[in-house]
Amino acid sequence: MISTHGGGTIPYLIARIETLEKVFGPGKGRAQLSTSEIRDGLASFYYDLTAATSPAQLFALQQMVPISTSCGLR
Repeated sequence: MISTHGGGTIPYLIARIETLEKVFGPGKGRAQLSTSEIRDGLASFYYDLTAATSPAQLFALQQMVPISTSCGLR
């Protein structure tokens, strides 16, 4: 999956997504995910950096996504 604009709000909302998974559960017919599974899943996206110009957004994205050896942020 490719997420444009530096992931939009994803880097800011990751903690809320993790909390909602714990509080409300995964939803009918879906497997419960651990915090690390949620983070690994979101880190597996490719993040386009077009219009991702805020230092705070780029920092949050760097904390969420490991640096790729091929081209900087994935």
